[in-house]
Parts: sequence; structure tokens; C-alpha cells
Amino acid sequence: MLPIVPSTNTTKLRVTTDAIATVTATLQRLLQCAIAQDFPNAKITVVRPEASGNNTPKLGINLYLYHVSPNLAWQNSDLRTRRPKGELTKLAQAGLDLYYLMSFYGKDEEWEAQRLMGIAVQTIVDHPILNPAIVNDTINRPENSVLANSTLGQQVERVTISPSNMTAEDLS
Repeated sequence: MLPIVPSTNTTKLRVTTDAIATVTATLQRLLQCAIAQDFPNAKITVVRPEASGNNTPKLGINLYLYHVSPNLAWQNSDLRTRRPKGELTKLAQAGLDLYYLMSFYGKDEEWEAQRLMGIAVQTIVDHPILNPAIVNDTINRPENSVLANSTLGQQVERVTISPSNMTAEDLS
């Protein structure tokens, strides 16, 4: 679950738009660190899966955000954000569920894709919550300079990771 706090302030609004990208970058980094020991040449990509496979790694994992939906638990959490005279009492919040598709690539004869899947599953089990330290470390990396204004790591509500099943409708 990803709570996002919109604001009329330009800087805060930027944080809102960076929140989803920050989650994706943090997941990418978490997976990259997890596979580095067994697969030092493997890459974690975040590209749209294509039938041609041109953008996918020969060895690695592709992490693709395929669906975003409102989180029902957060949907009505702060209905009243203004006083009767119209004064703003607090900023509105929107909780989102982000759905990612992970694809695994490697040499079939060496079971690389399946081994990468095992590492990814273990990583998700070991890290069900994206803690502030890893989120902030991801934000502060030079390659993620576009996320420098994100305050996702400072939010009270933490981003949680829960595996889910894909339906036939999701795949179509």
C-alpha cells in the first residue's frame, strides 16, 4: 500500500509524483542487491515486456508496474479535509495499491531464471515492508537524482509488499 499526499505546493506536488517511481526504484535496488552475490552480471530492468524481448535482460529480472488501483482501506480515511468555512484542515491522502509483474531471464540449462525467481521470492518474504533506510538510500543514489525531492522514506505509513495472484483478466 502506498499512501500519497497531494498538495498545492509545487515541491510537495513533486513528491506526490515521485512516490510511485520511488517505490519502483526501491524494489529494483532491493532485488539487485539480492541477486548480486549469485549473479553478479544480472540486471534488474523496469521496462514494458514486449513479445520481441529486445528490452529484457539476457540474465536478470524485469519488474514492470502493470496496474495501479485505490487502496480500499485508505479510500475514505480522510473525507473531511476542510472546515465548514472552507479552510483547509489537512492535506488529502490517497492510498494506492501498485501491482508489478516480474519476469525472469537466464539460461534454461543452468536453471538461471528459476534460481532468480527463488531469490526474488525470498527477498519479498524477507522484506515485506520497505523501511525508511532502504527507501532513503535509494533516493540518495546518484543514478536516482530525479527522485531527490521524494519524501517517501519519511512517511508515517510504510509501503508494504504482498505477493498476489494474477487472474486471466490481468494477463489479457
